[in-house]
Amino acid sequence: SNQLIENMIADTTNGEAVIQLLTEVAANGTTVVMVTHSQAHAAMVQRVINLLDGKIVDHTVQGL
Repeated sequence: SNQLIENMIADTTNGEAVIQLLTEVAANGTTVVMVTHSQAHAAMVQRVINLLDGKIVDHTVQGL
């Protein structure tokens, strides 16, 4: 369930395992959409879209 995934990511050890799993899924060609407040996790992805009050305020593509 979504709550289980949220709880796992909030836990540092499990969170890193979930991020690793999502990274592997994405590497195999599946689009992954992740919502986070973590700058560290955002730094691991190819594209970051920042929202404020429901509107896009910034969009960056990061070279990986």
